[in-house]
Amino acid sequence: MPKGSYIYCDANLFLAYFNGEEQRIEILEQLFEEVHKDSQRKIVTSVMSITEVSHVAEEKARHRLNPKQHEILDAFWADSSLIELVDCSEVIARQARDLIRQATPLGYVLRTNDAIHLVSARFVGAKFCFTYDKKLHKFSGMLGCDIRDPFVDSPKLPFNYDG
Repeated sequence: MPKGSYIYCDANLFLAYFNGEEQRIEILEQLFEEVHKDSQRKIVTSVMSITEVSHVAEEKARHRLNPKQHEILDAFWADSSLIELVDCSEVIARQARDLIRQATPLGYVLRTNDAIHLVSARFVGAKFCFTYDKKLHKFSGMLGCDIRDPFVDSPKLPFNYDG
């Protein structure tokens, strides 16, 4: 990993991006643009995201895969100027298991993939862990990482001002 600041992204951000989710696409495009412009920042995600983002909603709804979409996804994951992938090592797997066990007495339910994402964020020292899964935000204190919805440093102002 290069020196700089890391922004960890859960797979659900990439799904929202590739599905063009209306309420989310603009902030994600701005985030990706900011990271591309700043060589000291990097988006990090688990290699599991490649599997979790195996197709887009349109392909699923139509029960028909588009080979071009497969190429788009592969090109995205290969863009090392934007994304670094974290392997799910034995260390991460054991820490994810421990996080699931810590959550249980608190009455929290934590799925395996979510635990791996959260622990991966901590593993790389990410300042932020962006996710659209609000149930994961409560784990910020346990991980020492700010788990929240994505945001950008300089959001674009809307052009539809009716002053």
